[in-house]
This record gives sequence, C-alpha cells and structure tokens, in this order.
Amino acid sequence: VAGKILIGKIEKPVLEDWLGKTRAAQIASDPKALKETITILKEKITYDCAEAAYYAENPQEAISYLNELLKNDNTPYYYDAKFLRALSYRAVKDYQKALADYGDVSLAANMAKSQSTYYKAQCMIGDTYIDTNEYKKALGAFGMMAATDMDSWNKDEKVKALALEERAAQIEWIGYSIYKAALCSQKLGDGNEKSKMAEKYRTYFPKGKFRSDVDKL
Repeated sequence: VAGKILIGKIEKPVLEDWLGKTRAAQIASDPKALKETITILKEKITYDCAEAAYYAENPQEAISYLNELLKNDNTPYYYDAKFLRALSYRAVKDYQKALADYGDVSLAANMAKSQSTYYKAQCMIGDTYIDTNEYKKALGAFGMMAATDMDSWNKDEKVKALALEERAAQIEWIGYSIYKAALCSQKLGDGNEKSKMAEKYRTYFPKGKFRSDVDKL
C-alpha cells in the first residue's frame, strides 16, 4: 500500500521533496528533464516495491509491480526486473514464464556482450529446470560454462583486461555452473561426469562457497 501511495505521489511530485531545492529549480523549467526525472524516480520506487513484496513472500504482488516496470523495455532496471520477476514466477510455480524471462535476459546480455549477466541467466535457467526435476535440460544450461578450461581462462589476456567486478562475477557463475553440473550428473546417474565436475570444482575453487556441497555429492 505504501508503495502505491509513493508511486501516486510521483505522478505530480513536489520536486523539492524528492530532489532538493537546487536540483528542483534546475529542472522545473525543462519539460524533457522533468519527464525523465519523474520516470527514473517512478521506476526506482516500483522496483523497490517489487523487491520488498518478493522478500515479504508476496510474489504475486511483486509480479504486478514488475509487469508495470517492464512496460518500458529501456528501463535501466531491465535485467534486475527480469531476474526478480523470474524468481517470483518460480515462487508461484509458473516455470514457463520464469524461463521466458531468463531467456530474454540471456539473449539481451549476449547481444550486449555482458558476459557475467549472460552466465547468470544461463545458471538461473538451469536452476529452474532443477526446480522441475528436468536434470538433463538443466545440465544443458550449465554445460557450456562448466566446460570452461580454467587454466586457459585465467591466462586469457582479454579476461585479464576485464574490470575486476566483471571478472569476479564471471568466475562466480563459472564456479556455480561446475557445482550444479556435478549435481545434475549425479541425479542423472553419471558417476564419471559427477566425479569429473566435483574434482574440477575442488581444484579451481578450493575455498569456494559450494565446496562443502560438492564434497557431499
């Protein structure tokens, strides 16, 4: 309710309340800047409301907010909103819609060459298939990343040139995919592949967050 009230207020905002006196004065006479600012504020509030609803275990309300936000394909919250809506769909067991959202992110991130976001989307596709016990499809989603030659990856000059945050995000999802590939292989009864992936995780992520889970497989 509070979120809807805030969103309503931003339609006809008292600019000083939101932006401060100086910034409000700067954009008050610029219709384009005013419209853009209101849009940015509204989208932030909408996303925050969706996130709050999701963590309050009200995924259907979160979906409602995110549907409104994603009417704008160019929102700066596009990736975050798609990921959150997919999680919300999974919470209500609407797995096809979740897969569609992750697929949209995967395609957009791949085209934008946002590798870590692409990796995350693929991992979430895999997790969604795990939700429905479709381990072969899940393994297909994790497989490309799990097959990464870690020695070559670590020596790759293009990888070394990445921003630290991007490099860390990529390595995080590669590690996650290796763990999940081991898990899926176990579920599929492929002991050799499970052992191979588990050993790969132990070798390259000896202190990784999933080390104890890998050791239990």
